[in-house]
Amino acid sequence: MSWTDKIAVTNIRQLQEDFNIKVAIETGTFKGVNAELYSHIFDITLTCEIDKGYYYQSLQRLSQYKNVFVSHAPSPDFLRHVAKNNIIQFIYLDAHFYDPKNEVKWVIIEELRALQEHKNIVLCVHDFDNGM
Repeated sequence: MSWTDKIAVTNIRQLQEDFNIKVAIETGTFKGVNAELYSHIFDITLTCEIDKGYYYQSLQRLSQYKNVFVSHAPSPDFLRHVAKNNIIQFIYLDAHFYDPKNEVKWVIIEELRALQEHKNIVLCVHDFDNGM
């Protein structure tokens, strides 16, 4: 998803408005492109990146946005820490990462497990069907 995906941006804006969502949570920020977008839609954006290089790039890109908070953490741990039941949150999971060398092949499975107790979320799973 990116700024160029006008349909996705329109749908996210509509979800924010329909559910009066104040907080966006994103996993795997990469270089912070989506987090930058969310900073214009939501009051608070929380994002994480496990790769140290991308983490620092996203910190630099997002430093001007006082409503964006970037963590250097594995996404399941991050989600367990930031997801809350007392407010509605928009959670964006990028599902296209598959690692055949890792014991956990699909990170999204662990991310969903981290969220299983949470009831007040609007969940967006992107890139789930990637031909695997």
